[in-house]
Amino acid sequence: MMSIISKALLVTVASALYITSAAAYTGEITYYNTENGYGACGTQLSDSGYTAALSSDVYDNGAYCGQSIQIEWQGNTVTATVEDLCPGCDSTSVDLTPTAFEALAPTSVGVLSGATWNFV
Repeated sequence: MMSIISKALLVTVASALYITSAAAYTGEITYYNTENGYGACGTQLSDSGYTAALSSDVYDNGAYCGQSIQIEWQGNTVTATVEDLCPGCDSTSVDLTPTAFEALAPTSVGVLSGATWNFV
C-alpha cells in the first residue's frame, strides 16, 4: 500500500511536471540554414525539416532534445522538434529551420517579435 506521504509526493511531482511543460514563453523567432549538418542534439539537420534551436538558457545541456515545441505568431502556428542549440539567441527566443519559419511568415520578414511558444 502506498502511504499518504508517498501519495502526496507523487501528486507534487506530477503537478510540477505539468506546470513545467505548460509554461509559455515569449520571444523572438528567427531562422537559420542548417547546411545539412548535425545539431547540438546529435541529429542530422535539414533546412526542410521542422527543427528548433533553443537558447543556451533553455537548452539546459540538451535536456529538451527531441521534445516538441509549438510556436504561435499572429494567428499562425507551427510545431517543431528541439534538435539544436542557438548560443546567440536571447533567453526565450527560438531559431527555426527555414521551412518551419515559413509556416509562420515568409523568411523575408526575418525576425518575428512577440511570438509565444511552449513545450507540447
